Amino acid sequence: MNTKRLSIAAVRQPQLPCVVEQLEARELMSAAHHVAHATVVRAPAPAVVSVPASPNPNCLGSWTGSAAASNSKTSFHFTANFTRQIGVSLTGTFNLGSLVGGNVLTTATIGLSPSFMVQVQGPTATASFVGALSANGKYITGRWSVLSNKGAWIVGTFTMTRP
Repeated sequence: MNTKRLSIAAVRQPQLPCVVEQLEARELMSAAHHVAHATVVRAPAPAVVSVPASPNPNCLGSWTGSAAASNSKTSFHFTANFTRQIGVSLTGTFNLGSLVGGNVLTTATIGLSPSFMVQVQGPTATASFVGALSANGKYITGRWSVLSNKGAWIVGTFTMTRP
């Protein structure tokens, strides 16, 4: 049996005319082979969302914190001093003491949800905090974890407050 193979390149594709028209705002033209059969579809109007005048709460200043380890009565006290805030980004120094090896300059992120996230990379360990900022901007609560350079994990909850 002798059969020939045709490559895809050998199959001739018919050429369809292409027409581009200027449409009014929020109008879309469906794909059509001929201009005479073109369909104009109106897109729905965008939803109106109210945004507060200052969506990112001011978190500058000194914070004190307490972190409790899960399944233990051990708690760790720490401080944070945020000296710069641009939008959702906070820059400051965390002092977690011996937990990560002293003072560490880092950047935290606050969000509109209002979420709070920071990772503190010290010389002896890495600490991560994920929480939420209160509506009045006076405290942050959430979960934290520390991974030491020796591979030991500590996890639990934390609270940060400011005057």
